[in-house]
Amino acid sequence: MRRALAACLLLALAAGCQGETPRTQVMLAIDADPALREEIAFLHVHVFGGEAGRPVEMYASRRDIRYDELAWPWRVAMVPLDPDPPRAWLVDVTAERADGTPITASTVRGGYAPERTVRVELRLEETCAGVLCDRARCEDGRCVDPLVDVSTAPDLVVDGGP
Repeated sequence: MRRALAACLLLALAAGCQGETPRTQVMLAIDADPALREEIAFLHVHVFGGEAGRPVEMYASRRDIRYDELAWPWRVAMVPLDPDPPRAWLVDVTAERADGTPITASTVRGGYAPERTVRVELRLEETCAGVLCDRARCEDGRCVDPLVDVSTAPDLVVDGGP
């Protein structure tokens, strides 16, 4: 009887897992080179989203983080409001000193990989100190296209720890 009950429970669990659709999500990890981490007192993160092909300023979320709250890397989870029509996102990040002067500003933007949770990284590089990109990503001290191809981004791996 116990074996039959255990077998039924395992079958029910397996059947429930088969019907789950993988989540469509982007986990953005914002990190900084060690030298910049020492200088950063505030991190301003502005998240925008909307329909692909339209201005992403239609929807916005803003998060200002003080240094005493920072844990590197800082993570932002983004989930499309509705997968149809296709959605896009844009994240502006500005790092500032304690006196409010900007250290660097960078942007990353992209879409979603259907039924995948992917990891995208935005690194605030030491070579970008003093470079304030307007709707562009700072890389090697210069402003470049902020577009990320999420179809080639790695899947997010969550480690449950020991």
